[in-house]
Amino acid sequence: MRMQRHNERGFVILMVSMSVLAGILTFTTTGLGRSMIELLAAQRSVAVTQAFHIAEGGVDEAIATFATAGHEFLVDAGWVRQATDDEPCVAGTPCVKTLSTAVGTVTVSVSDIGAERPLVTAEGAVGTTTMQRIEAVLELPPPLFQQPLFAADAIQLEDVVVDSYNASLGGYGELIMPSDDEYGSLNKSDPSRASSLHGDLRTNGTERWDVDLTDTTIFGSVMLGAGELEEEAYCEHGAVLVHGAPPQSQAASNLGLSPITVPDGLCAGQQLNGSATLAAGTYCYEAVSLKGSSKVVRTNGPVTIYVTDTLKVEDGAQLVGAVGGVETPSALRIEYLGEQAELKKNVRFVGTLYAPAAKMKVEENTELFGAVMVDELEGKQSTIHYDRALSDPDAGQPASRPTIRSWHQP
Repeated sequence: MRMQRHNERGFVILMVSMSVLAGILTFTTTGLGRSMIELLAAQRSVAVTQAFHIAEGGVDEAIATFATAGHEFLVDAGWVRQATDDEPCVAGTPCVKTLSTAVGTVTVSVSDIGAERPLVTAEGAVGTTTMQRIEAVLELPPPLFQQPLFAADAIQLEDVVVDSYNASLGGYGELIMPSDDEYGSLNKSDPSRASSLHGDLRTNGTERWDVDLTDTTIFGSVMLGAGELEEEAYCEHGAVLVHGAPPQSQAASNLGLSPITVPDGLCAGQQLNGSATLAAGTYCYEAVSLKGSSKVVRTNGPVTIYVTDTLKVEDGAQLVGAVGGVETPSALRIEYLGEQAELKKNVRFVGTLYAPAAKMKVEENTELFGAVMVDELEGKQSTIHYDRALSDPDAGQPASRPTIRSWHQP
């Protein structure tokens, strides 16, 4: 009897122990399962975050491309018409680029590239199951050269003619196509069309004599800076004709000139002081000093020249941008970091000049085709022909960073 009670007590202890072990096992299994779920959720969260940041990087890649290539975005080698196509992009079709990162890939698509507000779609992927998509609308800055002459500080012209033409329709002096009538042009072969309103001058200046014109003809308007104008901020002497409507106006806000940033490793102290033919590309010279028969011609795609110290073209020298032998202002862009630029004595310049810190002189029968943006401008006995094609977003303007107007995750 005593043995039976002992056996029963042992059985009870065994059952209790097994129940406790079963509870512990159940708790452990539940905790392990929960931990696995939480681990998987954490991994999923990390993958989602990574995919999102990869997609953000895709949007940044599009912005960077616009910022470096400007409106020539379509010719960037890394972008193609479709993700599986090697054909270069063309206007009116989406442009696609795929990039790989250490943790995933991103496919970026840009639509409406020719518009002022293109749509960027970026899809970041980590593995085969985790994807994040961002859609962003960018706003591209307008083309830089909106008028033939801009000087941040002051403009002084004497015996100068400023007019315009459209290089995309032909050279200056050629017959203007009927479709160009809406623009008008001063044209050597058809002087009756001297009604151009695109040979404009602009300055941020508001102080006395900041625009000083003597015996000068402007086939366009004159715009002064924002703010209160001092008396005689605009002055005329002799026979001055300003054909714009209105002849003078005042800007609502001033136009800022951004400093020039030269690409790293580009400059090595070279000088350009004689005849040269430049293939398409980007160059840097400490000095460009051309005199007499010296001539620079761009014949094989767009050329950008950074000049760090001296820019002086004189005595019949020519600095010309050309495409296939056809003179084209948008084909040559000079970005000058110095403080004094000179084009004088029978010089022929075909291109654009951006020199935010420079005082520029255009003198003595110089003929300029294109546009200039400088700190201060002094012109004498010269003619300046603005190329209206420079106001086209696809004209190869100096690039600037676009802004994001809106973005969301679909």
